[in-house]
Amino acid sequence: MSKISLTIDDINISAPRGSTILEAASLAGIRIPTLCHLKGQNAKANCRICVVHVKGMATLQPACATKAAEGMTVLTNTDAIRESRKMSLELILSSHSWDCHHCLRIGNYGIEELDKELCSFCFFCDCVKDGDCELQALAEEYDIRQLFFGWCGEPLPLDDSTGSVVRNPNKCVKCRRCIEVCTNEQTVYALGVEHRGSRLQVVPALGKSLVDSPCVKCGKCIDVCPTGAIYAKEQIDEMLYTVRLENEKRTVAQISPGIRGELARLLDMDERDLDLKRLISGLRKIGVETVVSEEYAAGAADAEAAEKLGKTLREKAGTVILSNSAPAIELINKEFPAMEKSLVTYPSAEQKFGQLAKGEWAKRAGVRAENICAVTLSANVTYKAEALQPEMRTGGVPSVDFVLTPQEIARMLNKTAVNLRKLPQGKYDLFGEARIPSSEACGALLASPDGTEGLTELELHMDGKALKAAVVRGLGGVRRVMEEIQSGASPYQVVRICS
Repeated sequence: MSKISLTIDDINISAPRGSTILEAASLAGIRIPTLCHLKGQNAKANCRICVVHVKGMATLQPACATKAAEGMTVLTNTDAIRESRKMSLELILSSHSWDCHHCLRIGNYGIEELDKELCSFCFFCDCVKDGDCELQALAEEYDIRQLFFGWCGEPLPLDDSTGSVVRNPNKCVKCRRCIEVCTNEQTVYALGVEHRGSRLQVVPALGKSLVDSPCVKCGKCIDVCPTGAIYAKEQIDEMLYTVRLENEKRTVAQISPGIRGELARLLDMDERDLDLKRLISGLRKIGVETVVSEEYAAGAADAEAAEKLGKTLREKAGTVILSNSAPAIELINKEFPAMEKSLVTYPSAEQKFGQLAKGEWAKRAGVRAENICAVTLSANVTYKAEALQPEMRTGGVPSVDFVLTPQEIARMLNKTAVNLRKLPQGKYDLFGEARIPSSEACGALLASPDGTEGLTELELHMDGKALKAAVVRGLGGVRRVMEEIQSGASPYQVVRICS
């Protein structure tokens, strides 16, 4: 690929031809603040936070949407640029819910009662982002302590229709990152816009509630939202109430190692310093009685998957689809109903944990299923929706009572004044001996790939036969593979679909 040379903040940079100014600056480690930009998606230049000065141009240009050119000279941090960015932020904040700028310790107020003078951002607000907010960080960076524009929004109702993914339109900054990931990456098409100009809103498809849209609760929109406009429904208060006040309940928690990286970031710790065994002590300090690792339940889930897959491959012809991903299963059932007969489902490690906790473990402990409170700590927000499904029940009650994400875990630790840095290592309780799939071929298929979106091919050997298989991650990839299977063009005998 050919290169171009340009100068950004007096630094000579060589960048691939076709790069934007934002991309070229990142090559030299020059940070240009953004709000609406999402790497890998189309540039929108909606927020105007990334504006820069390009020599020879009369107006400031958005770095995310302006192509870098040979010999270009760019400045990214002049007084005029900072003033422009500050003005853009103030305009965004004028239609953003003010409650996230006022500590709840001074009382709850109606929007008309709030002062324009902002607090010092101590982050004790009750917003789910709890200081981990891109808009709030930018407001602090640009020293916005007072709103000079009157609040021009109108309170809009929360959409909690799915029970797991919540929309708060009052905190939406119209960046459209959620729309991009839902449409271009996941190909679910659950979100869009209505109206124009200052009245523009991000809404579920066809203007319905989220539960009536094509949404499959994959949570990708939550991952990219820069504010608290879309978030996983919190269960902290209910969980703490159960643990501390419902004395007849015995609480069993399972920790997934996947929470470590994000939890370390939220707690401002180096990931290498965050020992999850300290979290065991933290959970017990809060009141959780039994804490187990994910190893046993994951092994039991894989063993069940291997048994089902082996049986299906021996009994049925055609492509077999194996999955424990609730969003993928919902997508297939909604949009590829004819493929349901080829679908083999099995429980996630979280659901298997709940089944075991309220089944064989409860029996050994002499406790009824309804008196077991099963809590999973996982980075996978789809487990919140999965736990609500009517078929996910054990002994007549939900298999998993609470699913806590890293964001919730960090907030819970802060609320209960539990400091992991000061706690000793705890020990996991034994749930049972880890199980392994009976078939080596199934074990190879169930071994998780590298975690990147897309497709990984592999060859399985079962009963002396070679089977061409694939592991798919990301709903966009799922849709493509399902279309191939449905048309008869798929080369695979087995397809495993991951979350």
